[in-house]
Amino acid sequence: MHVIERRPELVRLIEELLETIECPEAITPDPLTGRWRYWRSGIGPTRWVKVVVAWEEGPPWIVTAFPTRRNGRMSSKHFAPPLSEPIVVCGVRLTHASYDERGDHLYLTKGVPLGPADGDTREGHAVFLDQSDRVICVILNGARWHLDHDDTIDVTLRDGGPTTRLPRELVEPLLRETLSYT
Repeated sequence: MHVIERRPELVRLIEELLETIECPEAITPDPLTGRWRYWRSGIGPTRWVKVVVAWEEGPPWIVTAFPTRRNGRMSSKHFAPPLSEPIVVCGVRLTHASYDERGDHLYLTKGVPLGPADGDTREGHAVFLDQSDRVICVILNGARWHLDHDDTIDVTLRDGGPTTRLPRELVEPLLRETLSYT
């Protein structure tokens, strides 16, 4: 395992690294598709630990893990800030939002996605479910593009289910860069 071979100082923290994946304080997408970054403070030799997990075909695996004094260059940028009012999508109350301008992805969450997307919406957005099959995250792909072309973003979480139309005035304030990659 890369962590054991390349980061011997973290061997004694292997349980904490696994806990970081199971109960992270924050999770952010990695620039490489299929990878997620899991963050936790208060363990290890520095303030933060970042664990990168690949969720590709086959079982997930830890790509790398390392301590860092700062949570990257993220300060509050990597954490999905809480919304003043939840956004309700098809009956699901989503309480946090982050926007990745480079990929034009708007992340709406109420929990931490712990794996690859569980499915796509009819409109091509990604949906993540928790262990009880409840929606915990929706990634609105092409959020800015949709607003520029349609003035709204439609989301249908399940086949045959209701569609929620998110208007420009609700979504546009969320489209400011809150994710940065380090």
